[in-house]
Amino acid sequence: MVLTTVVFIGFRPTPLAGSTKYGTTGGCTEQALLDLGLSSEVAQSVAKWGNLGVAKRTWSTYKTAQAMLWKCSAEKKVSMELPLTTVQTLTFIDWLATVRNLRHTTINSYLAGIRQLHIVKGMQAPELRTDLVKLVLKGMENADGIRARKTNWSGRLPMTKTTMLLFKKLTRNSTMTKHDKALIWAVAAVAFAGAFRIHEILA
Repeated sequence: MVLTTVVFIGFRPTPLAGSTKYGTTGGCTEQALLDLGLSSEVAQSVAKWGNLGVAKRTWSTYKTAQAMLWKCSAEKKVSMELPLTTVQTLTFIDWLATVRNLRHTTINSYLAGIRQLHIVKGMQAPELRTDLVKLVLKGMENADGIRARKTNWSGRLPMTKTTMLLFKKLTRNSTMTKHDKALIWAVAAVAFAGAFRIHEILA
Protein backbone atom coordinates (compact mmCIF):
# COMPACT_ATOMS: atom_id res chain seq x y z
CA MET A 1 0.00 0.00 0.00
CA VAL A 2 1.41 3.35 -1.03
CA LEU A 3 0.59 6.32 1.17
CA THR A 4 0.67 9.66 -0.54
CA THR A 5 1.06 12.81 1.50
CA VAL A 6 -0.20 15.98 -0.11
CA VAL A 7 1.14 19.23 1.27
CA PHE A 8 -0.68 22.45 0.49
CA ILE A 9 1.80 25.30 0.58
CA GLY A 10 0.33 28.42 2.18
CA PHE A 11 -3.06 26.77 2.72
CA ARG A 12 -5.15 28.35 5.47
CA PRO A 13 -8.49 26.90 6.52
CA THR A 14 -11.44 29.22 6.07
CA PRO A 15 -12.67 30.40 9.50
CA LEU A 16 -16.10 29.19 10.48
CA ALA A 17 -18.95 31.63 9.87
CA GLY A 18 -19.31 33.99 12.80
CA SER A 19 -16.03 32.91 14.41
CA THR A 20 -14.61 36.44 14.24
CA LYS A 21 -17.83 38.30 15.00
CA TYR A 22 -17.73 37.65 18.74
CA GLY A 23 -14.85 37.73 21.21
CA THR A 24 -14.09 37.28 24.90
CA THR A 25 -13.01 40.89 25.35
CA GLY A 26 -15.33 43.87 25.47
CA GLY A 27 -17.24 46.14 27.80
CA CYS A 28 -17.99 43.45 30.38
CA THR A 29 -14.85 43.82 32.49
CA GLU A 30 -13.53 41.62 35.27
CA GLN A 31 -13.03 44.68 37.49
CA ALA A 32 -16.70 45.70 37.23
CA LEU A 33 -17.71 42.19 38.27
CA LEU A 34 -15.25 42.21 41.16
CA ASP A 35 -16.91 45.40 42.37
CA LEU A 36 -20.16 43.40 42.59
CA GLY A 37 -18.51 41.05 45.07
CA LEU A 38 -17.74 38.11 42.79
CA SER A 39 -14.58 36.12 43.34
CA SER A 40 -11.70 36.70 40.94
CA GLU A 41 -12.13 33.28 39.34
CA VAL A 42 -15.86 33.69 38.76
CA ALA A 43 -15.50 37.32 37.60
CA GLN A 44 -12.92 36.34 34.99
CA SER A 45 -15.12 33.55 33.64
CA VAL A 46 -18.35 35.58 33.67
CA ALA A 47 -16.66 38.52 31.93
CA LYS A 48 -15.77 36.27 29.00
CA TRP A 49 -19.30 34.93 28.69
CA GLY A 50 -20.74 38.42 28.93
CA ASN A 51 -18.47 39.75 26.18
CA LEU A 52 -19.46 36.88 23.91
CA GLY A 53 -23.06 38.07 24.26
CA VAL A 54 -22.45 41.13 22.07
CA ALA A 55 -20.59 41.43 18.75
CA LYS A 56 -17.11 42.96 18.92
CA ARG A 57 -18.08 45.80 16.59
CA THR A 58 -21.06 46.60 18.78
CA TRP A 59 -18.85 46.70 21.88
CA SER A 60 -16.69 49.23 20.05
CA THR A 61 -19.71 51.47 19.46
CA TYR A 62 -20.74 51.11 23.11
CA LYS A 63 -17.23 52.09 24.24
CA THR A 64 -17.50 55.26 22.14
CA ALA A 65 -20.87 56.00 23.75
CA GLN A 66 -19.29 55.80 27.20
CA ALA A 67 -16.48 58.16 26.15
CA MET A 68 -19.06 60.58 24.77
CA LEU A 69 -20.97 60.50 28.05
CA TRP A 70 -17.82 61.48 29.94
CA LYS A 71 -17.08 64.29 27.46
CA CYS A 72 -20.62 65.59 27.81
CA SER A 73 -20.27 65.57 31.60
CA ALA A 74 -16.99 67.49 31.44
CA GLU A 75 -18.13 70.07 28.88
CA LYS A 76 -21.58 70.68 30.32
CA LYS A 77 -20.22 70.47 33.88
CA VAL A 78 -23.08 68.21 34.92
CA SER A 79 -23.05 64.86 36.66
CA MET A 80 -23.59 61.82 34.47
CA GLU A 81 -23.39 59.28 37.26
CA LEU A 82 -25.26 56.05 36.62
CA PRO A 83 -28.09 55.26 36.64
CA LEU A 84 -29.09 58.09 34.31
CA THR A 85 -32.28 60.01 34.86
CA THR A 86 -34.52 61.41 32.12
CA VAL A 87 -32.99 64.86 32.68
CA GLN A 88 -29.47 63.49 32.24
CA THR A 89 -30.51 61.50 29.17
CA LEU A 90 -32.10 64.53 27.50
CA THR A 91 -29.02 66.64 28.32
CA PHE A 92 -26.81 63.99 26.73
CA ILE A 93 -29.02 63.74 23.62
CA ASP A 94 -29.08 67.52 23.18
CA TRP A 95 -25.28 67.70 23.52
CA LEU A 96 -24.79 64.95 20.94
CA ALA A 97 -27.10 66.72 18.48
CA THR A 98 -26.07 70.36 18.96
CA VAL A 99 -22.40 70.14 19.95
CA ARG A 100 -21.29 66.93 18.24
CA ASN A 101 -23.73 67.41 15.33
CA LEU A 102 -24.69 63.72 15.25
CA ARG A 103 -27.68 62.27 13.44
CA HIS A 104 -30.52 60.54 15.25
CA THR A 105 -29.38 57.08 14.12
CA THR A 106 -25.99 57.53 15.81
CA ILE A 107 -27.63 58.96 18.92
CA ASN A 108 -29.89 55.92 19.11
CA SER A 109 -26.82 53.65 18.95
CA TYR A 110 -25.18 55.60 21.76
CA LEU A 111 -28.29 55.30 23.92
CA ALA A 112 -28.14 51.54 23.43
CA GLY A 113 -24.52 51.68 24.52
CA ILE A 114 -25.36 53.63 27.67
CA ARG A 115 -28.07 51.11 28.51
CA GLN A 116 -25.53 48.31 28.11
CA LEU A 117 -23.13 50.24 30.35
CA HIS A 118 -25.68 49.98 33.17
CA ILE A 119 -25.99 46.24 32.61
CA VAL A 120 -22.26 45.44 32.71
CA LYS A 121 -22.01 47.39 35.96
CA GLY A 122 -24.65 45.14 37.49
CA MET A 123 -27.35 47.81 37.51
CA GLN A 124 -30.95 47.48 36.48
CA ALA A 125 -30.97 49.36 33.18
CA PRO A 126 -33.37 52.32 33.40
CA GLU A 127 -35.92 53.12 30.71
CA LEU A 128 -33.82 55.64 28.82
CA ARG A 129 -36.32 55.97 25.98
CA THR A 130 -39.21 57.48 27.88
CA ASP A 131 -42.14 58.92 25.94
CA LEU A 132 -40.51 62.36 26.06
CA VAL A 133 -37.17 60.98 24.85
CA LYS A 134 -38.94 59.13 22.01
CA LEU A 135 -40.68 62.37 21.01
CA VAL A 136 -37.37 64.24 20.91
CA LEU A 137 -35.67 61.47 18.90
CA LYS A 138 -38.58 61.45 16.44
CA GLY A 139 -38.20 65.20 16.03
CA MET A 140 -34.49 64.73 15.32
CA GLU A 141 -35.32 62.04 12.76
CA ASN A 142 -37.74 64.42 11.02
CA ALA A 143 -35.14 67.21 11.10
CA ASP A 144 -32.57 64.90 9.52
CA GLY A 145 -35.07 64.05 6.79
CA ILE A 146 -35.84 67.72 6.10
CA ARG A 147 -32.13 68.49 5.94
CA ALA A 148 -31.50 65.64 3.53
CA ARG A 149 -34.32 66.69 1.20
CA LYS A 150 -32.94 70.23 1.02
CA THR A 151 -29.56 69.02 -0.25
CA ASN A 152 -28.80 67.86 -3.77
CA TRP A 153 -29.18 64.21 -2.93
CA SER A 154 -27.84 61.89 -5.64
CA GLY A 155 -28.37 58.51 -4.01
CA ARG A 156 -30.72 55.73 -5.09
CA LEU A 157 -34.45 56.25 -4.68
CA PRO A 158 -36.53 53.49 -3.09
CA MET A 159 -38.81 51.86 -5.67
CA THR A 160 -42.37 52.71 -4.75
CA LYS A 161 -45.49 52.85 -6.92
CA THR A 162 -44.79 56.52 -7.59
CA THR A 163 -41.16 55.96 -8.62
CA MET A 164 -42.23 53.01 -10.79
CA LEU A 165 -44.66 55.27 -12.66
CA LEU A 166 -41.89 57.85 -13.07
CA PHE A 167 -39.51 55.15 -14.33
CA LYS A 168 -42.14 53.94 -16.81
CA LYS A 169 -42.64 57.46 -18.15
CA LEU A 170 -38.88 58.03 -18.52
CA THR A 171 -38.48 54.69 -20.27
CA ARG A 172 -41.36 55.39 -22.64
CA ASN A 173 -39.96 58.82 -23.57
CA SER A 174 -36.40 57.57 -24.07
CA THR A 175 -34.75 57.10 -27.49
CA MET A 176 -34.35 53.34 -27.04
CA THR A 177 -35.96 50.89 -29.42
CA LYS A 178 -39.46 49.61 -28.71
CA HIS A 179 -38.02 46.17 -27.99
CA ASP A 180 -35.53 47.52 -25.42
CA LYS A 181 -38.20 49.63 -23.73
CA ALA A 182 -40.49 46.62 -23.34
CA LEU A 183 -37.64 44.43 -22.09
CA ILE A 184 -36.45 46.95 -19.47
CA TRP A 185 -39.97 47.60 -18.24
CA ALA A 186 -40.71 43.87 -17.99
CA VAL A 187 -37.60 43.28 -15.90
CA ALA A 188 -38.39 46.27 -13.66
CA ALA A 189 -42.00 45.17 -13.18
CA VAL A 190 -41.02 41.61 -12.25
CA ALA A 191 -38.33 42.85 -9.83
CA PHE A 192 -40.76 45.26 -8.19
CA ALA A 193 -43.69 42.83 -7.94
CA GLY A 194 -41.53 40.03 -6.56
CA ALA A 195 -39.36 42.26 -4.34
CA PHE A 196 -36.28 40.78 -6.03
CA ARG A 197 -32.74 42.07 -5.90
CA ILE A 198 -31.80 42.77 -9.50
CA HIS A 199 -28.98 40.20 -9.54
CA GLU A 200 -31.45 37.50 -8.54
CA ILE A 201 -33.29 37.68 -11.86
CA LEU A 202 -30.56 38.89 -14.21
CA ALA A 203 -27.89 36.33 -13.25
